[in-house]
Amino acid sequence: MIFILNKDFKRVFSIWHLAGLLLLTLTSGGYFYLYSIQHEAGSYLARLFTGTFSRTAMEMSESDNVKHILNFPAMLIKISAPWCLLFLLTFKYGWKQKLRNNPFLTFCFWFCLANGLIYLLSPGTRERYLYMFLPFIYSLLAVVLYDHYLKGNTISVKRFYFFIGISATAGLIGMGIFGILLHSWFPALFCIIMGIVLGYGLYHIKFKDSRDWILAAVLIVLIVRIGFDLVILPTKKQNDPYKTDALKMSKIIKDESIYLSGPPEVRIDDVKFAERHFITYKRNEPTYLGLQTSFYLSRYTGKIVKYQCCPVKIKIHDFC
Repeated sequence: MIFILNKDFKRVFSIWHLAGLLLLTLTSGGYFYLYSIQHEAGSYLARLFTGTFSRTAMEMSESDNVKHILNFPAMLIKISAPWCLLFLLTFKYGWKQKLRNNPFLTFCFWFCLANGLIYLLSPGTRERYLYMFLPFIYSLLAVVLYDHYLKGNTISVKRFYFFIGISATAGLIGMGIFGILLHSWFPALFCIIMGIVLGYGLYHIKFKDSRDWILAAVLIVLIVRIGFDLVILPTKKQNDPYKTDALKMSKIIKDESIYLSGPPEVRIDDVKFAERHFITYKRNEPTYLGLQTSFYLSRYTGKIVKYQCCPVKIKIHDFC
Protein backbone atom coordinates (compact mmCIF):
# COMPACT_ATOMS: atom_id res chain seq x y z
CA MET A 1 0.00 0.00 0.00
CA ILE A 2 2.88 2.37 0.78
CA PHE A 3 4.36 1.76 -2.68
CA ILE A 4 1.01 2.51 -4.32
CA LEU A 5 0.52 5.73 -2.33
CA ASN A 6 4.01 6.90 -3.24
CA LYS A 7 3.67 5.65 -6.83
CA ASP A 8 6.92 3.79 -6.33
CA PHE A 9 6.10 0.56 -8.17
CA LYS A 10 9.73 -0.29 -8.90
CA ARG A 11 10.39 -0.99 -5.23
CA VAL A 12 7.74 -3.74 -5.30
CA PHE A 13 10.22 -5.81 -7.31
CA SER A 14 13.36 -4.53 -5.60
CA ILE A 15 15.87 -6.92 -4.09
CA TRP A 16 15.05 -5.74 -0.57
CA HIS A 17 11.33 -6.31 -0.96
CA LEU A 18 11.91 -9.78 -2.40
CA ALA A 19 14.38 -10.51 0.41
CA GLY A 20 11.72 -9.61 2.95
CA LEU A 21 9.23 -11.97 1.32
CA LEU A 22 11.86 -14.71 1.28
CA LEU A 23 12.64 -14.15 4.96
CA LEU A 24 8.93 -14.39 5.80
CA THR A 25 8.65 -17.64 3.85
CA LEU A 26 11.70 -19.14 5.56
CA THR A 27 10.62 -18.21 9.09
CA SER A 28 6.99 -19.27 8.80
CA GLY A 29 7.81 -22.30 6.64
CA GLY A 30 10.62 -23.32 8.97
CA TYR A 31 8.30 -23.11 11.96
CA PHE A 32 5.70 -25.39 10.38
CA TYR A 33 8.42 -27.79 9.24
CA LEU A 34 9.71 -28.15 12.81
CA TYR A 35 6.12 -28.47 14.01
CA SER A 36 5.41 -31.24 11.48
CA ILE A 37 8.25 -33.35 12.90
CA GLN A 38 6.31 -33.90 16.14
CA HIS A 39 2.72 -33.19 15.10
CA GLU A 40 0.56 -33.20 12.00
CA ALA A 41 0.91 -29.77 10.44
CA GLY A 42 -1.89 -30.34 7.92
CA SER A 43 -4.52 -30.62 10.63
CA TYR A 44 -3.23 -27.46 12.32
CA LEU A 45 -3.25 -25.48 9.07
CA ALA A 46 -6.72 -26.81 8.27
CA ARG A 47 -7.96 -25.50 11.59
CA LEU A 48 -6.46 -22.06 10.85
CA PHE A 49 -8.03 -22.08 7.39
CA THR A 50 -11.52 -23.08 8.51
CA GLY A 51 -11.42 -20.69 11.45
CA THR A 52 -10.54 -17.81 9.12
CA PHE A 53 -12.71 -18.45 6.07
CA SER A 54 -15.77 -19.42 8.09
CA ARG A 55 -16.06 -15.72 8.99
CA THR A 56 -16.02 -14.41 5.43
CA ALA A 57 -18.98 -13.24 3.36
CA MET A 58 -18.70 -16.30 1.10
CA GLU A 59 -19.57 -18.62 3.99
CA MET A 60 -22.42 -16.53 5.43
CA SER A 61 -25.99 -15.94 4.35
CA GLU A 62 -27.08 -12.77 2.61
CA SER A 63 -29.04 -11.63 5.66
CA ASP A 64 -25.95 -12.05 7.85
CA ASN A 65 -23.89 -9.98 5.40
CA VAL A 66 -26.42 -7.16 5.26
CA LYS A 67 -26.86 -7.18 9.03
CA HIS A 68 -23.09 -6.99 9.56
CA ILE A 69 -22.61 -4.12 7.09
CA LEU A 70 -25.31 -2.13 8.89
CA ASN A 71 -23.90 -2.97 12.31
CA PHE A 72 -20.21 -2.38 11.46
CA PRO A 73 -20.21 1.44 12.01
CA ALA A 74 -21.88 0.96 15.41
CA MET A 75 -19.27 -1.65 16.32
CA LEU A 76 -16.44 0.73 15.42
CA ILE A 77 -18.03 3.60 17.35
CA LYS A 78 -18.56 1.39 20.38
CA ILE A 79 -14.91 0.41 20.78
CA SER A 80 -13.68 3.98 20.19
CA ALA A 81 -16.25 5.70 22.42
CA PRO A 82 -16.29 8.17 24.00
CA TRP A 83 -13.21 9.63 22.29
CA CYS A 84 -14.84 9.36 18.87
CA LEU A 85 -17.13 12.21 19.99
CA LEU A 86 -14.20 14.55 19.39
CA PHE A 87 -14.75 14.03 15.66
CA LEU A 88 -17.86 16.20 16.06
CA LEU A 89 -15.46 19.15 16.23
CA THR A 90 -13.91 18.36 12.84
CA PHE A 91 -16.90 18.35 10.48
CA LYS A 92 -16.00 21.69 8.92
CA TYR A 93 -12.30 20.90 8.75
CA GLY A 94 -10.53 20.69 5.37
CA TRP A 95 -9.65 17.01 5.54
CA LYS A 96 -8.77 16.69 1.87
CA GLN A 97 -6.12 19.41 1.93
CA LYS A 98 -4.65 18.19 5.23
CA LEU A 99 -4.32 14.62 3.99
CA ARG A 100 -2.70 15.81 0.79
CA ASN A 101 -0.04 17.79 2.68
CA ASN A 102 0.75 15.22 5.38
CA PRO A 103 2.09 11.80 4.21
CA PHE A 104 1.66 10.23 7.64
CA LEU A 105 -2.01 11.18 7.86
CA THR A 106 -2.48 9.95 4.30
CA PHE A 107 -1.07 6.58 5.31
CA CYS A 108 -3.31 6.45 8.42
CA PHE A 109 -6.38 7.20 6.33
CA TRP A 110 -5.67 4.60 3.64
CA PHE A 111 -4.61 1.99 6.19
CA CYS A 112 -8.01 2.28 7.90
CA LEU A 113 -9.90 2.35 4.62
CA ALA A 114 -8.09 -0.55 2.90
CA ASN A 115 -8.11 -2.87 5.93
CA GLY A 116 -11.50 -1.71 7.15
CA LEU A 117 -13.14 -2.88 3.92
CA ILE A 118 -11.93 -6.42 4.64
CA TYR A 119 -13.63 -6.47 8.03
CA LEU A 120 -16.68 -4.65 6.68
CA LEU A 121 -17.23 -7.56 4.27
CA SER A 122 -16.57 -10.24 6.91
CA PRO A 123 -19.68 -10.99 8.99
CA GLY A 124 -17.62 -13.02 11.47
CA THR A 125 -15.70 -9.93 12.58
CA ARG A 126 -15.37 -9.45 16.34
CA GLU A 127 -14.81 -6.17 18.14
CA ARG A 128 -11.30 -7.19 19.22
CA TYR A 129 -10.27 -7.45 15.56
CA LEU A 130 -10.74 -3.69 15.15
CA TYR A 131 -8.51 -2.49 17.98
CA MET A 132 -5.55 -2.18 15.60
CA PHE A 133 -7.32 0.71 13.87
CA LEU A 134 -7.50 2.89 16.99
CA PRO A 135 -3.89 4.27 16.94
CA PHE A 136 -4.36 5.36 13.30
CA ILE A 137 -7.81 6.84 13.92
CA TYR A 138 -6.63 8.76 16.96
CA SER A 139 -3.53 9.97 15.10
CA LEU A 140 -5.85 11.58 12.56
CA LEU A 141 -7.96 13.07 15.32
CA ALA A 142 -5.07 14.39 17.42
CA VAL A 143 -3.34 16.15 14.53
CA VAL A 144 -6.55 17.76 13.32
CA LEU A 145 -7.56 19.00 16.77
CA TYR A 146 -4.09 20.37 17.45
CA ASP A 147 -3.93 22.08 14.07
CA HIS A 148 -7.50 23.37 13.84
CA TYR A 149 -7.94 24.62 17.41
CA LEU A 150 -4.39 25.74 18.08
CA LYS A 151 -5.23 29.44 18.31
CA GLY A 152 -7.96 31.22 20.22
CA ASN A 153 -11.29 30.01 21.56
CA THR A 154 -14.11 28.78 19.37
CA ILE A 155 -17.81 28.49 20.12
CA SER A 156 -17.92 24.86 18.94
CA VAL A 157 -15.21 23.79 21.40
CA LYS A 158 -17.01 25.49 24.31
CA ARG A 159 -20.30 23.87 23.37
CA PHE A 160 -18.62 20.50 23.15
CA TYR A 161 -17.01 21.05 26.57
CA PHE A 162 -20.36 21.90 28.19
CA PHE A 163 -22.06 18.96 26.47
CA ILE A 164 -19.44 16.58 27.86
CA GLY A 165 -19.45 18.25 31.26
CA ILE A 166 -23.22 18.20 31.75
CA SER A 167 -23.48 14.60 30.54
CA ALA A 168 -20.59 13.56 32.79
CA THR A 169 -22.06 15.29 35.85
CA ALA A 170 -25.42 13.58 35.38
CA GLY A 171 -23.72 10.25 34.73
CA LEU A 172 -21.54 10.45 37.84
CA ILE A 173 -24.46 11.37 40.10
CA GLY A 174 -26.48 8.53 38.59
CA MET A 175 -23.66 6.03 39.13
CA GLY A 176 -23.23 7.32 42.67
CA ILE A 177 -26.90 6.62 43.47
CA PHE A 178 -26.58 3.18 41.85
CA GLY A 179 -23.48 2.50 43.97
CA ILE A 180 -25.41 3.39 47.14
CA LEU A 181 -28.14 0.92 46.20
CA LEU A 182 -25.42 -1.73 45.81
CA HIS A 183 -23.85 -0.73 49.14
CA SER A 184 -20.59 0.12 47.34
CA TRP A 185 -19.90 3.10 49.54
CA PHE A 186 -16.45 4.19 48.38
CA PRO A 187 -17.22 4.08 44.62
CA ALA A 188 -20.54 5.81 45.28
CA LEU A 189 -18.87 8.54 47.34
CA PHE A 190 -16.21 9.04 44.65
CA CYS A 191 -18.82 9.44 41.89
CA ILE A 192 -21.01 11.84 43.88
CA ILE A 193 -18.09 14.04 44.97
CA MET A 194 -16.62 14.18 41.46
CA GLY A 195 -20.07 14.90 40.03
CA ILE A 196 -20.47 17.87 42.37
CA VAL A 197 -16.96 19.12 41.60
CA LEU A 198 -17.58 18.88 37.84
CA GLY A 199 -20.95 20.59 38.13
CA TYR A 200 -19.37 23.45 40.05
CA GLY A 201 -16.42 23.72 37.69
CA LEU A 202 -18.60 23.92 34.57
CA TYR A 203 -19.77 27.43 35.37
CA HIS A 204 -16.89 28.79 37.45
CA ILE A 205 -13.78 27.74 35.54
CA LYS A 206 -12.95 29.63 32.36
CA PHE A 207 -10.16 28.86 29.90
CA LYS A 208 -8.38 31.22 27.53
CA ASP A 209 -7.08 28.68 25.04
CA SER A 210 -9.08 26.18 22.97
CA ARG A 211 -6.58 23.46 23.77
CA ASP A 212 -7.40 23.88 27.47
CA TRP A 213 -11.10 23.37 26.78
CA ILE A 214 -10.35 20.17 24.87
CA LEU A 215 -7.93 18.92 27.54
CA ALA A 216 -10.55 19.58 30.22
CA ALA A 217 -13.12 17.58 28.25
CA VAL A 218 -10.66 14.66 27.98
CA LEU A 219 -9.98 14.75 31.74
CA ILE A 220 -13.73 14.77 32.44
CA VAL A 221 -14.16 11.64 30.30
CA LEU A 222 -11.32 9.93 32.17
CA ILE A 223 -12.95 10.71 35.52
CA VAL A 224 -16.26 9.26 34.31
CA ARG A 225 -14.44 6.17 33.11
CA ILE A 226 -12.89 5.66 36.56
CA GLY A 227 -16.34 5.94 38.12
CA PHE A 228 -17.72 3.45 35.59
CA ASP A 229 -14.92 0.98 36.38
CA LEU A 230 -15.56 1.30 40.13
CA VAL A 231 -19.36 1.00 40.07
CA ILE A 232 -20.62 -0.65 36.89
CA LEU A 233 -17.95 -3.16 35.86
CA PRO A 234 -17.95 -5.15 39.15
CA THR A 235 -21.70 -5.78 38.76
CA LYS A 236 -21.22 -7.49 35.37
CA LYS A 237 -19.46 -10.48 36.94
CA GLN A 238 -21.41 -10.77 40.18
CA ASN A 239 -23.57 -13.66 38.95
CA ASP A 240 -20.99 -15.32 36.71
CA PRO A 241 -21.61 -19.09 37.06
CA TYR A 242 -18.11 -19.95 35.82
CA LYS A 243 -16.52 -17.77 38.48
CA THR A 244 -18.75 -19.20 41.20
CA ASP A 245 -18.06 -22.82 40.24
CA ALA A 246 -14.32 -22.24 39.92
CA LEU A 247 -14.21 -20.61 43.35
CA LYS A 248 -15.94 -23.62 44.91
CA MET A 249 -13.57 -26.04 43.15
CA SER A 250 -10.50 -24.04 44.20
CA LYS A 251 -11.49 -24.38 47.86
CA ILE A 252 -11.66 -28.16 47.41
CA ILE A 253 -8.46 -28.44 45.37
CA LYS A 254 -6.28 -26.29 47.66
CA ASP A 255 -2.60 -27.13 46.92
CA GLU A 256 -3.17 -30.20 44.75
CA SER A 257 -2.73 -30.43 40.98
CA ILE A 258 -5.71 -29.96 38.68
CA TYR A 259 -6.51 -32.58 36.05
CA LEU A 260 -9.15 -32.75 33.36
CA SER A 261 -9.83 -36.41 32.66
CA GLY A 262 -11.95 -38.12 30.05
CA PRO A 263 -11.87 -39.60 26.55
CA PRO A 264 -10.83 -37.18 23.78
CA GLU A 265 -13.51 -35.77 21.52
CA VAL A 266 -13.16 -36.16 17.75
CA ARG A 267 -13.46 -32.94 15.74
CA ILE A 268 -13.71 -32.70 11.97
CA ASP A 269 -12.35 -29.81 9.89
CA ASP A 270 -13.70 -29.61 6.35
CA VAL A 271 -11.40 -27.37 4.32
CA LYS A 272 -13.76 -25.67 1.88
CA PHE A 273 -14.33 -22.29 0.34
CA ALA A 274 -17.24 -20.95 -1.72
CA GLU A 275 -18.96 -24.36 -1.48
CA ARG A 276 -15.93 -26.13 -2.92
CA HIS A 277 -14.59 -28.92 -0.72
CA PHE A 278 -10.82 -29.60 -0.67
CA ILE A 279 -9.94 -32.01 2.12
CA THR A 280 -11.12 -33.27 5.52
CA TYR A 281 -9.01 -33.60 8.67
CA LYS A 282 -9.88 -35.29 11.94
CA ARG A 283 -8.35 -34.25 15.23
CA ASN A 284 -8.73 -35.14 18.90
CA GLU A 285 -9.55 -32.52 21.48
CA PRO A 286 -9.58 -32.88 25.27
CA THR A 287 -12.90 -33.40 27.00
CA TYR A 288 -14.77 -30.12 27.01
CA LEU A 289 -14.13 -27.65 29.80
CA GLY A 290 -15.36 -24.08 29.60
CA LEU A 291 -12.53 -21.63 28.96
CA GLN A 292 -13.94 -19.37 31.65
CA THR A 293 -13.80 -22.15 34.23
CA SER A 294 -10.21 -22.96 33.31
CA PHE A 295 -9.26 -19.29 33.56
CA TYR A 296 -10.78 -18.78 37.01
CA LEU A 297 -9.33 -22.05 38.30
CA SER A 298 -5.84 -20.92 37.29
CA ARG A 299 -6.50 -17.50 38.77
CA TYR A 300 -7.64 -18.80 42.16
CA THR A 301 -5.18 -21.69 42.52
CA GLY A 302 -2.16 -20.46 40.56
CA LYS A 303 -2.08 -23.81 38.73
CA ILE A 304 -2.70 -24.81 35.10
CA VAL A 305 -5.37 -27.38 34.29
CA LYS A 306 -3.68 -30.49 32.84
CA TYR A 307 -5.42 -32.98 30.56
CA GLN A 308 -5.08 -36.77 30.74
CA CYS A 309 -7.27 -39.09 28.72
CA CYS A 310 -7.07 -41.78 31.41
CA PRO A 311 -8.46 -41.35 34.94
CA VAL A 312 -5.98 -39.87 37.41
CA LYS A 313 -5.59 -41.24 40.90
CA ILE A 314 -6.61 -38.50 43.29
CA LYS A 315 -7.64 -38.26 46.89
CA ILE A 316 -11.32 -38.65 47.65
CA HIS A 317 -12.83 -35.48 49.08
CA ASP A 318 -16.07 -34.96 50.90
CA PHE A 319 -18.12 -32.87 48.46
CA CYS A 320 -21.10 -32.61 50.79
